Amino acid sequence: MYWFGQAAFYAPADPEGFFINRKIARYLHEDTDDRHMRRGYYVGACNSRGVHNFDPTGKAEFDIADSFRDKARLADEAGLFKFAETLRDIEAYFRSIGEMNIEAYRTS
Repeated sequence: MYWFGQAAFYAPADPEGFFINRKIARYLHEDTDDRHMRRGYYVGACNSRGVHNFDPTGKAEFDIADSFRDKARLADEAGLFKFAETLRDIEAYFRSIGEMNIEAYRTS
């Protein structure tokens, strides 16, 4: 289930315009097996950035965080509140990375 969650991060958008296929979003939302699928999705999202340049302004990370905040709002509106919580956790991760970059640059 964990590996499914990681792969689900790369699922295509729903044909009706939702940011992820709705069936996969429901699987992630309904994950009751100790949240393994949603944890995998979280790790997949956090690792998806890959290698990138250091941004002393944190802007790149804040932009990513904002996109996950927007996705969480959409998931909430679709009634997928458990999945939305995971998306907010991802938002918080990227926001914290941006803040760490600013602090690291400030103290260097």
